[in-house]
Amino acid sequence: MVGQLILIVVIMIVASVLLTKGTVRLMGRFGGETIHRLHKSAELIVDTHKVPPFWSEPLEKRFSRLRERGAETALRNAKAAARIRCLKRLQKVITFFSRSSTVVDEEAREIILSELGAAYEEWLGMDWDRMTS
Repeated sequence: MVGQLILIVVIMIVASVLLTKGTVRLMGRFGGETIHRLHKSAELIVDTHKVPPFWSEPLEKRFSRLRERGAETALRNAKAAARIRCLKRLQKVITFFSRSSTVVDEEAREIILSELGAAYEEWLGMDWDRMTS
């Protein structure tokens, strides 16, 4: 009886350790992917001052369906909402780089933030089509 109880406790501890290790590994993988995406977004925005394709492509598919249906009002509204969403995403990229320890040095941080800020200001004066073309 005591032996069975000890065995159950040991199995529970082993299961707990394995679940914890698996969770930590997954979190690291997802965290790494997120940081990679943020860096890739910043690189594309700094280079082009346009919305990164992996932000706009899923939205463009929706816009295409609205165009096919002839839903012009819905299309205009969807583009306006997409514009706002991308401005918010850019603001998140700016916030990330203002706080991130993944930037080489403060000079690099200032250059990146300056370029991202300039892109943000440009996007404020653009509609969706100009932000993505």
